[in-house]
Amino acid sequence: MNPALVAALVAGVVSLVGVLANLYIARQARRTTLLQMKMQRVASDASKSSELIKKLITETERLRISCWNLLGYLDYIECEPTADELQSAKEVLDEAARGYSRAAKSFEESWAPVKGEVPLGMEKFIRAARHESINIRNIVAVQIVNLLDMMDRDPKPNNIRESVHQSKEALHELLAALDQFISLARSMNEVNLNESLRIV
Repeated sequence: MNPALVAALVAGVVSLVGVLANLYIARQARRTTLLQMKMQRVASDASKSSELIKKLITETERLRISCWNLLGYLDYIECEPTADELQSAKEVLDEAARGYSRAAKSFEESWAPVKGEVPLGMEKFIRAARHESINIRNIVAVQIVNLLDMMDRDPKPNNIRESVHQSKEALHELLAALDQFISLARSMNEVNLNESLRIV
């Protein structure tokens, strides 16, 4: 065989192998880039979902704090303060009740952006916990308003004591419901993060 032909053949094969190698490398680079973009998108979606759920948990914690605040003032009122102290306690309780209403409103509003993030298996449970919390929250609000009215109109110790007792019971029920809701929201966050990792 002609040495020039062999050299040309070898050069052609080397060139063909080089082109095929470059095509393979470009294909793998494109796959890697697409995978990285997909991972970034999934991570971004998971991060947004996680932030929404964390905001919901934060608003729920704020409502819990306002419940504990109300409980503290109710404990003070239950100790049967003097008439002057009772008037002062009523003003402070009224302010705490307004804070409670603001926290409850924020709690309710923080749910809307999260609705789409609820995993199907948890939807029934977290919605039930939320509705229970809202129902008890409404009961507490009515009882506090009634107590404030009673303190204005008819501040008899027995009536006030009974109203305070009912309000405290409802607040403890609400705290238990909010604890359950927070636990479910944290679980929902974990499920969403695990699901996003599984997609990748």
